[in-house]
Amino acid sequence: MQSPQKINTPLLVRDKIFRDILKGVWSGDNLLPGISALAKRYEVGFCSVAEAVRLLGEEGIILRRNGRRARIVKGNHRRWQIGIVVDDALKDFPPFDYTHAATTFMKFNAVQLELFNKGYAGLSMPPDLDLATYLPKLDGAIVLRDTDGAWRYSETASGPRTVYCFNQQPDTLPEWCNYIAYENAFEKAATVLAARGARNIVLVCEARRQKRFSVVKKALEKYLQINCSIHICPQCMENDDVAVLAAELLDSVQTPCGFVVVGDGLGWSLCQEALKRKLTLKKDVSVIGTAGLPESEQNNPALSVIEVPVNAQAAAAVMQVESMLGRAKIKPEVKHIKIEAKLILRDS
Repeated sequence: MQSPQKINTPLLVRDKIFRDILKGVWSGDNLLPGISALAKRYEVGFCSVAEAVRLLGEEGIILRRNGRRARIVKGNHRRWQIGIVVDDALKDFPPFDYTHAATTFMKFNAVQLELFNKGYAGLSMPPDLDLATYLPKLDGAIVLRDTDGAWRYSETASGPRTVYCFNQQPDTLPEWCNYIAYENAFEKAATVLAARGARNIVLVCEARRQKRFSVVKKALEKYLQINCSIHICPQCMENDDVAVLAAELLDSVQTPCGFVVVGDGLGWSLCQEALKRKLTLKKDVSVIGTAGLPESEQNNPALSVIEVPVNAQAAAAVMQVESMLGRAKIKPEVKHIKIEAKLILRDS
């Protein structure tokens, strides 16, 4: 069995090479010496240096070519190493569950691209990794989350300077909600359905999400000609059950009618069932729904999307990390970048 010292040798060599790169030891032709020359310089084995060079290549610090000396990549990443950490405290650790984390990973891609455009090597930290083993080696870190709350990764004196990116969740909203403008969105849904002459409006959701419809019902109170009802559906339905429920809901109302749906699959199934019955969407049947994922616009055209300014958030996060690492005078509270999410209705 290898000793701990031997196991860590490639990382130690990697750090030594990186420090020499920062010092400009090989700034003349920007070419790293061969592995044999590096092994002699640092007085370590050939295999340890080869692994260290491989690590530097994966991090984007050098550009490796078979049979050629590695070229040192020019850019600001030679000053700082910045990591990207996905920290979704809504899930249990370990293991990390990627379900419903699409918004977070859209932010991740935006941050990674922003770092790349500025010449940094953005190092992605897998969520199931023991962060304590690697984060101390970084100069800075950007931690991504969908909502505020308990954090798996918290800043320590020995850790890197950190910017936390997440959507702000006001204290005045219910626990389930991380959508800033949800009241205006649902009120608009009620107004749109009433303007289309809907006589029957059914609000469909799971029992745990029933609170969302209080705004819709209140907005419809002024329309005395509209019959508004709430249908509670089971949680986590199978696709076949969703299709059956969509048919039952359409059987229970007379056209023109409208549905406000919380749930991607059911909203899609309602649209498909209406088309099967030769009904005209937005005229005979209107379906307005809510979905938390921007890509749902492609798969579920009846549903809403969440507008999250991920590019602006990424740019702000990288700028903030640069300010901290540059030792600029900044207030401690601005290390927390809060970007609001906005609910946008999508219609059938």
